[in-house]
Amino acid sequence: MECPDDDTLAAFSQRALAAPETEQVACHLDECASCRHAALAGARAVTPVTLARGTRDPAPPLAATTM
Repeated sequence: MECPDDDTLAAFSQRALAAPETEQVACHLDECASCRHAALAGARAVTPVTLARGTRDPAPPLAATTM
């Protein structure tokens, strides 16, 4: 299987794929560290608010450090 696109990875993270496609993507993620990283990053960006808006949150802000 080729690397899935961002929409497919997002659907996988949201458990919105049909069973056969879910199995294919899961098998691919077992073998592809790059896609596994993208899927995890995408899953963290999906929240109920962003699902309702149809968008994803931007990357979380970096923690402020004090010296």
